[in-house]
Amino acid sequence: MVFISYKSEDVDLARKIAEAMMSVGMRVWFAEYKILDSEWDVMNSSWDDFTKVIQKGIERSSSGICLTSEAYGESKYCLFEMSMLLEKLGPDKLIEVKTPGDLKLYEKFPALKNVPSIFHRTLEATFNELLSMGTIGLLPKVYITNTRPSTGVKHLNYEDWGIQFDTSEWNLLSKGENRKVYYRQLEDVKLYLHISRHLLVGDDNKVELFESKGIDDRVIYEYNLRNTYRYINQSLRRFLNKINLIGIHLFFFKGYNHFGFTYQISGPFSTLFTKKLIRQYTITLPYPDVNNRSPNCQKAEIIIKASTLRLGKSTRLKDFLKYIPFFDAFVRSGT
Repeated sequence: MVFISYKSEDVDLARKIAEAMMSVGMRVWFAEYKILDSEWDVMNSSWDDFTKVIQKGIERSSSGICLTSEAYGESKYCLFEMSMLLEKLGPDKLIEVKTPGDLKLYEKFPALKNVPSIFHRTLEATFNELLSMGTIGLLPKVYITNTRPSTGVKHLNYEDWGIQFDTSEWNLLSKGENRKVYYRQLEDVKLYLHISRHLLVGDDNKVELFESKGIDDRVIYEYNLRNTYRYINQSLRRFLNKINLIGIHLFFFKGYNHFGFTYQISGPFSTLFTKKLIRQYTITLPYPDVNNRSPNCQKAEIIIKASTLRLGKSTRLKDFLKYIPFFDAFVRSGT
């Protein structure tokens, strides 16, 4: 199993590496998925128990990838992981991805100088360079889809927010008030985006906004986990018989932290889908009520639910993850 060690600011790269490996069946210890597999409970467990979960993950791993940076070197949690990885695995079983790296780390961990390293440039370039290091036995040859945002002219606009998403590669399937559905055909699978917008009022308007810089990894993880449970309990369970939460995700948009989650459903749609996987991106931003139509609303959400459809076939997580780069590219196209 490959352990991924990273600071939250580098989660986009960490998740891309982890999910690409998972999509070809590799066993990966990546916190966004593995914490949910553990016995750690946000409501009843302590942060000491959380640390023990990380420790067990490292003990079960045979290799590791460390995404180092100045923020990584200043995080006591990351330093704990680095210390354990070097002690448990040794330099020859690690790869360092510098984003950029922190020279002070080499003073704290002299053995890190013997770890093979690369400098992070772009997501695609870094991953391709990791693949070229396959001689140390960490990574297989993984096909990475080219998902750079299109240069087309079709956009989904939220003019009152000044936000638009590139829909050049997507087809509009249906629309309603504050809701649109897009699809994209890829060989024998269709990709779907269900996009809706909601003004937050009452208790929902109390949702906090965190800026992307200077974040505490565990505070953000707990916040995202609580928001995920809140959303599932309020918005999903009334419609579905069963929800299996698989992963909790952090992503950045317009200078703020946002949460997403991957889940599997069964219920009213089970006649069509034995198992259906969905990746939800929840974007929460200040609401600029320029027309003073909603004076009690200070925030609003854009919810993007991404799914795939292959008639007559169940979707396994490893297969679903192959298409996540298309959904991520759509979200990243938002400006």
